[in-house]
Amino acid sequence: MAMKLMEDRFHFPSLYESRLDNKFGVSLGQGVLIYHASVNPNVKLGNFVGINAYSDIEASEIGDGVIITSQVFVGSGSSIGKGTIIYPGAKILPGSKVGEFCEIGPNTVVHGELESGRRYLRDNHTKK
Repeated sequence: MAMKLMEDRFHFPSLYESRLDNKFGVSLGQGVLIYHASVNPNVKLGNFVGINAYSDIEASEIGDGVIITSQVFVGSGSSIGKGTIIYPGAKILPGSKVGEFCEIGPNTVVHGELESGRRYLRDNHTKK
C-alpha cells in the first residue's frame, strides 16, 4: 500500500525494495523503499518508509510510513515521527525531533522540536 501511495502521489519513475547489508548497521523495517538515495550507517528505518532520489539520511531514526521526497537532508541524531511527509529540498538539521504525522514543505529548514500533526511550510520552524 505504501508503494502505491508513493507512486500515485509523487509519480516515482521506479521503486525497488532496498536490500542493504546489515554489516552497515542500517536497520530496515518491512517494505522500505529507497530510490537513488544515500543512507548512512546506523540509521533505523521503520516499516513502509520511502526515500526518493538524491536524499541524504545520516544517523537518524525514521518512523513507520514516513515519505521522504527528493533532495531532502536528515541530519545525524534526528528523529522523524511516523506518518510524516517531507517535501523536496527540506533540511532537517542534526538533533531535530519531528513529531508524528507532520508535513514539512519544500525547502523548509527545521531545527529543534516540531509538534505532531502540524504543517511546516517555511524556514526555521522550531519549538524550544
